[in-house]
Amino acid sequence: DWVFALETDGQLIYAGGRFTEAGGAAAARLASWDGSGWTAIGQDESNGVNRDVNALAYGNGLLYVGGDFFGFAGGPIGYIISWDGTQFIPLSTAGGNGVGSVVLALQVIGSDLYVGGNFNVASGELANGLARWDGQQWEGLGTSLPPQRVYALGSDGEVLFVGGSGLLQTPLPQLQSRALDGSAANGAAGTAQVSRNGTLVVFSSTASNLTDDDFDTLPDVYVRDRLSGVIRRISLDAVPAKGGAGFDRPSLSSSGETIAFASSSGQIQASYLGLGRSVSSVAGQAGDAPSGNPMVLPDGSGVVFDSSASNLTDIDANGSISDILLKRLDDDSISLLSLGPDGEAADGPSVAPWASEDGELVAFLTRAGNLAESAVATAGLPKGSIQQAYLGRYAGLGRTGTYLSRNTSTGELGNADSDQVRITPDGRHAVFASLASNLVDGDSNGVSDIFHARLEQGQVVALERVSVSRYGFQANGPSRNPSISDDGLLVSFETDADNLIEFDRNGATDILLRQLATGEMVRLSRTVDGSQPDGPSSTPALAGDGRSIVFSSLAGNLSEGDDNGLADLFAVQLAATLEADAIGSTPNYSYTWWNPEQAGWGLNLQHQGALLYGTWYTYADDGQVMFLTVEALPAEDGSFTGPVFRVAGTPFQLIDGSPAFTAVTEVGSARLSFSGNDALSFDYSVNGVTQSRQLQRFVFDAAPPVCVNTLESRAGADNYSDLWWNPTEAGWGLTLAHQGDVIFLLWYTYGEGGRDQWISAS
Repeated sequence: DWVFALETDGQLIYAGGRFTEAGGAAAARLASWDGSGWTAIGQDESNGVNRDVNALAYGNGLLYVGGDFFGFAGGPIGYIISWDGTQFIPLSTAGGNGVGSVVLALQVIGSDLYVGGNFNVASGELANGLARWDGQQWEGLGTSLPPQRVYALGSDGEVLFVGGSGLLQTPLPQLQSRALDGSAANGAAGTAQVSRNGTLVVFSSTASNLTDDDFDTLPDVYVRDRLSGVIRRISLDAVPAKGGAGFDRPSLSSSGETIAFASSSGQIQASYLGLGRSVSSVAGQAGDAPSGNPMVLPDGSGVVFDSSASNLTDIDANGSISDILLKRLDDDSISLLSLGPDGEAADGPSVAPWASEDGELVAFLTRAGNLAESAVATAGLPKGSIQQAYLGRYAGLGRTGTYLSRNTSTGELGNADSDQVRITPDGRHAVFASLASNLVDGDSNGVSDIFHARLEQGQVVALERVSVSRYGFQANGPSRNPSISDDGLLVSFETDADNLIEFDRNGATDILLRQLATGEMVRLSRTVDGSQPDGPSSTPALAGDGRSIVFSSLAGNLSEGDDNGLADLFAVQLAATLEADAIGSTPNYSYTWWNPEQAGWGLNLQHQGALLYGTWYTYADDGQVMFLTVEALPAEDGSFTGPVFRVAGTPFQLIDGSPAFTAVTEVGSARLSFSGNDALSFDYSVNGVTQSRQLQRFVFDAAPPVCVNTLESRAGADNYSDLWWNPTEAGWGLTLAHQGDVIFLLWYTYGEGGRDQWISAS
């Protein structure tokens, strides 16, 4: 019939496909050509594969064969097998002997075999259409990305190239610290921040060729308009403090109209209403000790900063100990924030503040032990011996505060230093880095991690570790410098770990971006030459709207013309799949759908990311129950389209920890078109039958829940509507519709002979 794949070992040509004859002899879908004749590799299902061969690859002395087949020589096989010239050899481990569904592509690189297709497990390991076999064991790949299907693989001997549907790639970084003539800067770029809409970037640099008014190599602060490309040296607006001072640590308001920065003279400067202002001064008198780490309030009305000066307020009673101060730019007033509940001076230093929209909430790092009474000191360590992340409320009567770096169950403070705290303008989210191992359960990697705190009324209601893989694997290296979007959906950070995303092989610090609502994680790693970044990247800063990010990097292959060998500033316009506005603004169609006039069948949809996954409960030609699955992706007209599959598997009482399915057969296709949130047109063609059905949400409670794209972790959710499974027993599961006090359950599994069946319960 058909040939789908060809491969050679240098002597023979191998052909695989959908055929039962080769050279006039019986063949089980695989054969070889020696230049003069054909030889079948297996004559029938008793000594060959039982379904189509889709892909072939040769390497390590073996011919690898992948396809739709789930049986070999009368026994089960996981869609892939190898041939050594005389016999078939399964690619087996204790967890199984292949991948969970159809193989569509194969590629050998060195001693590794890469397998692509439409599967979500590899020998019991989670996978996402991509897996690696090293000759001994399987590793599932792509697990931190949205659902994907891999149709093609290629390689230049080192890099794996992947083609398919649902694949995610970030755009190329754009070089921001570029000279007037477009060439590379002649000095290194430092830290940066970006306006809420991502159009303005403020950064420090030692370069002297970014503008035509810079004649030294001291660090200056620049503002770049990303739309026009115009760069202005904003530190020209600084109020002179000491001649020849350098400037760094810039910060800007949400609109970009107010900018503040630190100077090497130990003073804080600002550009406010187009004029230079001194921040670390009162009544014209500069602070008598260094100030640093300025952060402009998002509304631009003030600047929070740390200072060891004792003359900026009348109530500074702790001498040269660093405190947190707030300067209001409209009236030049300065408030001391790092005080105890009764106004007592802090008994330890506080640094690096970050504030909410109008400064009502301010987070900072502190070694003071007397700022809050509600924390439990780490066993064996006095309060103040460890740097903690602290959040203070400075509005209304009195002041209140809490520690962000504490275990929400035990109340115990972190047992090691925390650093780099950030909060969102609305005060609902915070992120920070910490070496502490006692903030959440299971933290045993001994390195700095990134944590996300969910806040209500200035108190921590949930704390989670962000610097883990999508399935909770710990980082094998430290992570630092978190940044968070204004809505709390996206968190970026730098990391030395190489196990949080697949194919991280550059041995350098990378920038990762995590979508908290879905767990998706990507590395900002795209380069002009297709290889991995050839240098470390650091200090990411997300735009408030979550649509762009800036960071510094020593890599020389992120952008054309970056040949200075210095740290440069880059911006990335983030892919639509990770835009913050995509969560919470797009419809979510997860629900059980039915037609009440045709009671007895229905469609349970799970809408995660771009994928609409449906379990279709219906009946076969003989009137017996059967279930089908639908995997649909968005089409240009707004509908969702994709293939329909029927599955066979192990009878439910015999499922024992291995994948439950034994066969997956594509039986048709479907289109799902929604009218608003409550009407669905379900058009399908299955086994030659084409029909259209009109469905609505299945409601059986007076106050049914509404499914939305959540902004938070669902770990504490009290509605259990979802698709539930055990990934090591892929192929069966439960769909739960939870409304009021009732859960309607549909159990999809297999009966006698491995036939698909479903069972319902309430």
